[in-house]
Amino acid sequence: EMVAWFTPDGRVQYVNDATSRMLGYTHDELLKMTALDFTPGVSWEQYAEHWREVRERKSFTLEVTHRCKDGSEYPAEVTVNYVAYGGQEYIFAYGRNITERKKAEEALKESEERFRIMADSSPLMIWVHGADGGIQFVNKAYRNFFGVSPEEVRGPDWQPLLHPDDSQAYVKDFLESLKQRRRFHHEARVRRANGEWAWVESFGVPRFSPSGEFLGMVGSSPDITERKKAEEILR
Repeated sequence: EMVAWFTPDGRVQYVNDATSRMLGYTHDELLKMTALDFTPGVSWEQYAEHWREVRERKSFTLEVTHRCKDGSEYPAEVTVNYVAYGGQEYIFAYGRNITERKKAEEALKESEERFRIMADSSPLMIWVHGADGGIQFVNKAYRNFFGVSPEEVRGPDWQPLLHPDDSQAYVKDFLESLKQRRRFHHEARVRRANGEWAWVESFGVPRFSPSGEFLGMVGSSPDITERKKAEEILR
């Protein structure tokens, strides 16, 4: 990781070998520079504000752009700490190149956008729950069926849509599926946008991050009202 010391006026007091390698400057060149010489997105006003903040909080983390000697740039995550020594104040900073993390975040963002487009094009109601059981996303078919906005069903606010006689068993089974990270399957009556009760059959599967972290559940809830009516007629 990069390690550097700066004075309140931005002058570089110390840099380690990693800083020299990553920025492409020699130690002697860096010691003649200020922090703003290789952080083009930071103004003197912002640097002064960072000083006021680090004096109050003693430590915080921010993202900046580092510019190398050859003119290339890369995103960096920098943690700054306040140090007072020998009657002088310093910012002790250490940072790292986060180019790969930024690429991964952008790829994830694009993937999520493709999923939203695909989900909103589906006639099936599709939903995504977080690991805590709260709703994170519902598609257009879901919103139209229930007559709700995404904000109205965020977190646990989806539960009142269930019929009172079915709610307890449905929610209990769903939360148990989350806890055990297993597939979910349940039928229940729900209140449609027009106030009428309809039957849905919900299917859910656990979802995990590439590193194996449990993220919650994704699934669909097709309307099976007509099937239920046919079954009742047969009975």
